[in-house]
Amino acid sequence: MAQKTLYIYRHGRTRYNLEHRVQGRGVNSSLDAHGLAQRDAFFEHYQAEGFELLLASSLKRSQESIAPFGLQLEQDIWHWPELDEVSWGIFEGQASTPEMHQNYKALMNAWGRGEYSAKIPQGESALDMAGRLRLALHKIEQLPQQKILICTHGATLSFLSALLQGQELKALRQYKHHNTGLSIFEQEGQHYRLKAQNEIEHLRFRNLLD
Repeated sequence: MAQKTLYIYRHGRTRYNLEHRVQGRGVNSSLDAHGLAQRDAFFEHYQAEGFELLLASSLKRSQESIAPFGLQLEQDIWHWPELDEVSWGIFEGQASTPEMHQNYKALMNAWGRGEYSAKIPQGESALDMAGRLRLALHKIEQLPQQKILICTHGATLSFLSALLQGQELKALRQYKHHNTGLSIFEQEGQHYRLKAQNEIEHLRFRNLLD
């Protein structure tokens, strides 16, 4: 059976990113002008890759980021809610504050200790995220396409980076991603090898780094 290669990247910038507001599964924002420029730069850089399948989350910022590939390839973009950003619960849509940052840091530290059921009130835990992302990965394994482009979200991509490599969930904290930063995973047996992480040459070339 042929091995898959997954090209997974974070969506372009939104106003919530610019204003440092919490933007999880509960915020369905669109790209701002800078995010649209990042999207176009990403498309121009990778349009010749010959992707066989396009996947996005159910959120607009993901769908808008990958849209040019759908037009180019004249194929539908599949929208999977399993690829949505983590829910940050009561913090969704709020401007970041020192207290909120401390709560976020405490959550990351808890996950780093293996306390994967910890979560922000009304939000998702690491176990919740891993459960729905494992469902997405199982669906991907059943597909005949081998070269797949996936546009998702920052925390989601961090979770996927750990899951695809067969790492413990606590490893997710080491994976950081710029808007439209690309990671490439090549299948090797039951797991994937990280070939590239947070590739942003397309942003540097256009002076589009946040």
